[in-house]
Amino acid sequence: MITGDNAITAKATARAVNIISNDSETIDDIAERLGIPVESVNSSDAKACVIQGNDLYNKSPEEIDALLNNYAEIVFARISPRDKVSIAEGKYEIIDKERLRSMLCLACQRQGGIVTITGEGTNDVPALQQASVKVVMGIAGTNTCKQAGDILLVHDNFASILTGVEQGRLLFANLKKSIVYTMTSNIAKIMSLLICLLTTVPLAWGIITVLCIDFINITGAISLAYEKAETDIMKRPPRNPKNTRSIVVFSSILLASSFIGIIQVATGFFAYFLIMINNSYGQQWNDEQRKQLEFSCYTAFIITVIICQWATLIIFKTGRDSILQQAINMRFGAILVAIISYIIYNNTTYPFKFGWWYPALFYVFLMLIFNEVRKYIVRKHPDSVMATATSY
Repeated sequence: MITGDNAITAKATARAVNIISNDSETIDDIAERLGIPVESVNSSDAKACVIQGNDLYNKSPEEIDALLNNYAEIVFARISPRDKVSIAEGKYEIIDKERLRSMLCLACQRQGGIVTITGEGTNDVPALQQASVKVVMGIAGTNTCKQAGDILLVHDNFASILTGVEQGRLLFANLKKSIVYTMTSNIAKIMSLLICLLTTVPLAWGIITVLCIDFINITGAISLAYEKAETDIMKRPPRNPKNTRSIVVFSSILLASSFIGIIQVATGFFAYFLIMINNSYGQQWNDEQRKQLEFSCYTAFIITVIICQWATLIIFKTGRDSILQQAINMRFGAILVAIISYIIYNNTTYPFKFGWWYPALFYVFLMLIFNEVRKYIVRKHPDSVMATATSY
């Protein structure tokens, strides 16, 4: 916060709007609470800082960097537009509020920060040009200032900035969810095809079944685009704009292939071979019976994978929050599975016995438990190996 008010007024205003939180103390607050001189307070004990303009202007860039590193909540007081004079390199130099904004912007950017500056007048243009994100007032802003801006606040409402940031993060997060969800199904199909080819067993997919799973994946991926924001979305640090591969990262591929994809394939083949074992020995075979067994295996595989896709969709509804915090609606998938298995009698599916659902439901239960544990670790220990390897 940068203001021309005195330090006491600036601190009171900052506390009123939560720029300085209630549990944060400045050096003056600690000295007053302990009844000791300000000079006796260890500066590292303070979480907030109120610094006046005449103290700031004499600081070097290194000292400003240290100031930003040591305090998360900073208020700059007694910053007047034109009448502050300091000595720089032996010369008197006028330092106004806009130059101070540019100086602080550079200091934050040197540390890798993403800086947003708001402005409305022509004198704001130099500071806006230095910012990472330039926000201009739509009503009060001048034409010169509007041309320099990235974002235009139509109604001059500062609350719209937070809404815009939240919606941008939500769109980006939902896009990653849709991509990772789609990857799991494609990896499962590729792995199952390779296993069938390498082991020379009958293919676990039929043409109709592949199309049905693709159809379900499309609807699931679209639904993830409309997920509401998670509780911590505004507490996450901004993504690195220089990282062009931040949508699909290694942890997303690892989670989709090594965990979810393998579980889907293992579950599908478990049901596939379970039916083969229970219905293949001690029988006299003819072509019709062999085809019936093959179609039953097709049906078992597709329904098992679809059930796993239900679980995958539930898992990817949230990246860190528990699934209990998001509404779950799987009516469409359940109706489609019933139509495929029990109503449409085609050349690749066969009516599914009730007992064949148990393996899929068991694996789904394990998958949900595993991901709830994973999300809990990510929430509580964001720097852990689990969080680094599987966060998306």
